[in-house]
Amino acid sequence: MAKKQTQTPETSDTPEEAISLAKRYLDNAKQTLKSVEIDEYGLYQDAKYTSSACGVAYLGALAALNAYLLKKGIPNDQLPESREAYNAKIKEVRNSQLKKALYAYYTLSYDNLHLFGYYRHGVGSKMIREGMDAVKHLIREVEAVL
Repeated sequence: MAKKQTQTPETSDTPEEAISLAKRYLDNAKQTLKSVEIDEYGLYQDAKYTSSACGVAYLGALAALNAYLLKKGIPNDQLPESREAYNAKIKEVRNSQLKKALYAYYTLSYDNLHLFGYYRHGVGSKMIREGMDAVKHLIREVEAVL
């Protein structure tokens, strides 16, 4: 079975560059969503822009995880390229509280943004907001240990 490749963010040379990139992705995604109207049922009205914003925000989550991994000495050419590989790297985190946080926020960003928002063109505003919040918290968790 071939490994499934996930989206990949731009390459960063340092953890600081990677976390800055993560913030930029999240900010760009939020800007995109600001242009999309939400109806009275809590649904975004343009799946094309919503999907794009979710994909960009998810790249922010990956960039944040890459910042952590770069800080731990993993070279760019050995950064994960699949969800399974990212989860394996998270399992190696020694600080159990940080491990739980990284896993929870990565799972929420993957499920809500990558799968439902990006691939399936989900338009539920609460689901997308929860995913965006997960990316924001993931960035903060990583930034705290840089």
